Amino acid sequence: MLVNANLLSPRQREIAEAALSILSNTGVQSLTMKMIAARLQITDAALYRHFQNKEELLEGIALLFEESSRKTLERIAAENLAPLERVKTFFLDRCRAFSRSKGLTMVLFSEELFKSEKCVSRRLSSLMVSHEEVLSHSLKEAQREGTIDPAIPPSHLFIMIMGSLRLLVTQWRNSDGAFSLVDEGEKLWGTLEGRILRGESR
Repeated sequence: MLVNANLLSPRQREIAEAALSILSNTGVQSLTMKMIAARLQITDAALYRHFQNKEELLEGIALLFEESSRKTLERIAAENLAPLERVKTFFLDRCRAFSRSKGLTMVLFSEELFKSEKCVSRRLSSLMVSHEEVLSHSLKEAQREGTIDPAIPPSHLFIMIMGSLRLLVTQWRNSDGAFSLVDEGEKLWGTLEGRILRGESR
């Protein structure tokens, strides 16, 4: 586990970002600390001063995403948007974030990683709980104001939204970026909002 589990140093951030760029080509299992040291042109010993092992490094990548998500949610909260618009903005922002980093999706959506790297798994699970708390609050507000079908439990709405996002990102990654993740994300949100969240007829 990272010594400072809630804050990356500038050098740790640089290393984590270098790892992400390598991950896009290698995948999680093939990534090695030696590869990262070579990319940064530093010694293995210098690298291990910042991350003791690969698990710590992957946790650092998860922390990068956590920081990004938190800043996005804080920015959305400050924009005084309608409840459903807040959820939409977060959904599309995540599409843009993933489209910029295929390596990030390999860490966040790796089933093997969840099973084998407990520190990473706990951090990502905690992040998902945090996302659910914030987004469910907005979904409940939207239900109270009548913009979302009140018959659907907010927890189910959250699963529909985030599950759809995860599947879309996985399809994009597996296709090697054959389509625009952002464009398809906008289309998917339109379907979710019109056919499911608002309960509009076909």
